Amino acid sequence: MNTPTVAQRLADQREALRSAAFGHHRFGEQLTDATIAASERDLSQQVRKHAPAIAACGIDYVDAARISQAIRDLCPDLPFSDVLEAERHIQATAKALEGAVPEPLIRARVLHTEKRARRITVVRLAAESSLQYQPGQYVPVTDIFGNRRYLFPAIPANDAGQVEFHVFGECNARLGDQWLIGQGRGGFSYDPALDNLLIAHSTGLAALRPIILALFSQPDPPRTQVAFAADYPGELYELAGLWQIASAAPWLMVMPIVRNEEDDWWVRPTSHSQPPRGLHLPQVGQAGEVLAGYGSWGDRNILIAGPESEVLQSQEALIQAGAPPEQVATQHFTFTPFWRS
Repeated sequence: MNTPTVAQRLADQREALRSAAFGHHRFGEQLTDATIAASERDLSQQVRKHAPAIAACGIDYVDAARISQAIRDLCPDLPFSDVLEAERHIQATAKALEGAVPEPLIRARVLHTEKRARRITVVRLAAESSLQYQPGQYVPVTDIFGNRRYLFPAIPANDAGQVEFHVFGECNARLGDQWLIGQGRGGFSYDPALDNLLIAHSTGLAALRPIILALFSQPDPPRTQVAFAADYPGELYELAGLWQIASAAPWLMVMPIVRNEEDDWWVRPTSHSQPPRGLHLPQVGQAGEVLAGYGSWGDRNILIAGPESEVLQSQEALIQAGAPPEQVATQHFTFTPFWRS
């Protein structure tokens, strides 16, 4: 019988580890996950890099001695050298968090929420001061319930502190709620001299919309094709708005693409998903595969945003069709904690 590693034993005894090491800590689940990962490799460098964001969540200290005792209690039969190595990793990780200065968070008030489909909500807020992000970046957002997630602002940063988020899935935002918003991170790397193909899967549009709006400030904007994709026609939640933008921009073209020709009963579409009469009907299929049928798009930047599975599928389809990999930039909103990367 093979002897388990310390990490395997802790994973098997996850609830016991959480209870012994973190008790009723608000972030006990996440801290337990991170402890299991840290038991088999040194995460101190990653923790040091992310320390301001971790501290902003209210975690500026972890009790390495308590965690080490829990590991010893759960691993009494494992090789002492393995347990000692895990403890060293935990101690180094805890030390990396010492003295962390929380990243600045700006308070913002919810001004408007709008259901665009059953799974999609648009939330508009006004912040107390201007927010710090570039078009295409995402920001950490903590709502009134203490839930922290990363969202893409759907409009460029402005002096008035106005911001808009497109939320897929559960959204409990209410008028007047106070959210905390951090600084921008991530973003796309691309050649501003090239024309663009922007592929937005669902609320991945929020990552690309500020880039589109920022192009209006250029004297000669590059040709830009926007493929707006969704599972159902009723989830093309910003199609009417995109057509309105395109009507004022001869360099901008919009192509709707859906996986299914008709809405399922639960979609609950609104007028925002309806294109003006006489304009293109949605094409049917996976966005990347549909676009690959038009050629390699090798003369363009290709920026893709959305759920991870859709982003990767579109990226693979276009590269197989001849798109230069170095011209394809992606971002998805399936964010993986750094200890799992």
